[in-house]
Amino acid sequence: MRQVPQNLNSSSYLLLGSGRLAMHLGHYFELEKIWFKSWSRANQDEASLRLKIAESKIILLAISDSALTEFVEAHRELLKDKICVHFSGALQIEGAWGFHPLMTFSNELYSQETYRSMHFVVEKGAPSFKEFFPQLKNQLSYLENDKRALYHALCSISGNFSVLLWEYAIQSFEKDLGLNGEALRPFLHQTTANLDTFVKTKKSVLTGPLARRDFETIEKHLASLSGDPMKVVYEAFVRFYQISQEEQHR
Repeated sequence: MRQVPQNLNSSSYLLLGSGRLAMHLGHYFELEKIWFKSWSRANQDEASLRLKIAESKIILLAISDSALTEFVEAHRELLKDKICVHFSGALQIEGAWGFHPLMTFSNELYSQETYRSMHFVVEKGAPSFKEFFPQLKNQLSYLENDKRALYHALCSISGNFSVLLWEYAIQSFEKDLGLNGEALRPFLHQTTANLDTFVKTKKSVLTGPLARRDFETIEKHLASLSGDPMKVVYEAFVRFYQISQEEQHR
């Protein structure tokens, strides 16, 4: 049965994991002067894990989705009297509360202000964020468990897919056009600023041939991408836009 924090203090935490999420959470805690223990399979053994779990109240499971369920199942007896928190956006884990940080984590550490701006999406029914992390000031929303997979899919679409597109464009600028990828930076920054405006106003900021319904130009674009896997992606976006416009005008 999942526990609720009691008499919590900053020495109560054990952070498990060695990936980017664990690195960023650990850095955030350090910036906020929250003391914690850490453990990772990469450089510590099972005996040290058992000892550190025994000494801790809240176990922070900053490990990959693919290993998360297996880890909890394998250590269920060891964790049964502990409060467990996982950070998966898509999974519901019996015996652990889900607190997903709505943020993308790179290999570079962030500022304290950036970490404080993170919004956490919490599974419905979980205790308040303050009960788990009384020293943190992050905002949060609660989400029904049957919507977690869709929520995480939208995170991946908006974050990961956009990165794939921008990396493709930058690399193609340099490889196929002989242009410096740095030339795209002002365009990237303004696109991001426009999207920020959309978040506030909900008025579309789409530009270019799709917004103008300039299908002659779109056909030229597709012809230039002949033999490139990106052609299929372009065609899919055109179709997606057409369908979304039809649905909006029904």
